[in-house]
Amino acid sequence: MPRDGSGIYTTPAGTTAVPDTTIESSKYNGNIADVAADLNAARPIVAGGTGGNSAATARTNLKAEVSGQVVTNYDSHTWENGSFYSAPGATGAPNAPGWFTGICTMIDSGMLSLHAQDMTSFITYNRTKVGGAGQPWSAWVPTGASSFVELAGDTMTGNLTLVGTTPAVYLNGASTPLIVGQLSGSTRWVMALGWGGNDFRLINYNDAGVEIGSALSINRTTGNVAFANNWQIGGADISNGGIIATSGLVALRAPGNGTIYFQNGGAGGSTINYGSFSTTGLSTINVAATGQVSANSGGFSPSAPGSASLKGSGAFGGGLTLVDGASYGTMWMQATSLMIGTGSGTIGSDPIILDSNRKVTLGTGFTGRAGFSGANSGFVHNLNWTGTGCDLWVDVTNQGKITTTSDYRIKKDVADLPSTWDAVKALRPISYTQAEYTPAIEKQRKLGEAIAAREAGYDVPAAKPGYELEPMYVADDIVRFGFIAHEVQAALIDSAAEGVKDQPNCVQSLNLAPIVASLTKALQEAMARIEALEAAASVPVR
Repeated sequence: MPRDGSGIYTTPAGTTAVPDTTIESSKYNGNIADVAADLNAARPIVAGGTGGNSAATARTNLKAEVSGQVVTNYDSHTWENGSFYSAPGATGAPNAPGWFTGICTMIDSGMLSLHAQDMTSFITYNRTKVGGAGQPWSAWVPTGASSFVELAGDTMTGNLTLVGTTPAVYLNGASTPLIVGQLSGSTRWVMALGWGGNDFRLINYNDAGVEIGSALSINRTTGNVAFANNWQIGGADISNGGIIATSGLVALRAPGNGTIYFQNGGAGGSTINYGSFSTTGLSTINVAATGQVSANSGGFSPSAPGSASLKGSGAFGGGLTLVDGASYGTMWMQATSLMIGTGSGTIGSDPIILDSNRKVTLGTGFTGRAGFSGANSGFVHNLNWTGTGCDLWVDVTNQGKITTTSDYRIKKDVADLPSTWDAVKALRPISYTQAEYTPAIEKQRKLGEAIAAREAGYDVPAAKPGYELEPMYVADDIVRFGFIAHEVQAALIDSAAEGVKDQPNCVQSLNLAPIVASLTKALQEAMARIEALEAAASVPVR
């Protein structure tokens, strides 16, 4: 067949027919035979063919990949580059039974890799053949096998940490679930959760890994705890008879009649009977029918002023309550909060509270001082969010807002400010020095506190009209510039200052935002007038 080495076909010489000339049969028949042979041969790629006489050879020559080849035997299958699948029961599958789909990537028949995914578990398995024809396959290996454990069982080389809202470990078996602790492969402890279907046991083993017995067991039905031998407190053995046996240690015993003995050395000793006892070096302790415990000689006593009592429950619903002498100053501790207050056996209306969310509620407020080493003042400070700003209160007097918010998201009905020319002209800037001042309401409060303190027996300065710890505002001779708050309100708007003139429980303060806005608007108007005058002055005279 006249094709050259590159697969190009050339018409044989002498086969071209000439009109009105007799065709030579040998040349004609030779050309026809040549064409027939060419048509039945694998057509070269350069001539639009595949260069192969089979689908596999054609895909190889065209460097195409097979799609969906069916695998029945992973070990003997004739592999091609491309996708494959196998149904359950395929020989040599990664994990039987199961449907698998995958990809074959190969350089030649002796160097290729398979990636097969289990359609049920979605785990991908890999195997390779390297080294040429006749080489064995490697074992199937799950992708990421070093980073997960198998459901059927596996060995971890690192710690296991469970993170969640309520992390839990469930051991669910047909017999007793076990947790085993080993040292260098030798068992030391076994925790049996449901021994015989019911009990808890902690089993100990010797150095050879041989079981010694149940060091501890708990009956699931009764909750009774059993130790293999005596248990200890502080190194002292406690036997079944309730004896703490150790040299020089005071022991407690509870025989059948419930009497508790203090024992040092031999038998006998001082007796605690029905909750009270007296012995050398100890005070008398009493336990009342309500469960209240008291001690004399400077100990706990609910009736002696200056001492205290502890209660396991009371008017506050449980917890630990501390009551200080006859005045019944109370501190109450329970699982959700700590409360401190005063009153006739109650927490009172303004306790100090530390709740379970770590929030602190002050009883009346907090006092201030200069720095961390100055003396505390007699005034109580508080901050209160009103919904539009944060107010500062000193005692019962509102000192005004301490912040000015200006976020666009808290503003509506926004419009340009009208002319403030006349309003700014009406403002009266002043110079002044500070005068001494305490609101009358503060003087009345402090007078009431002084009278109540003297009636309660406390040594305080004479309760008389005008009694106060110190003035709220102290007079000085420092010259300051500023405004009068109610004058600014009259010239601009009410919100330019906090409170109103002569309000009993408020010292007026300025809100700088309206003032600055008014001054800015007036300045803009003045700038516009100046620019207009300058523009007029720059026009040449004709």
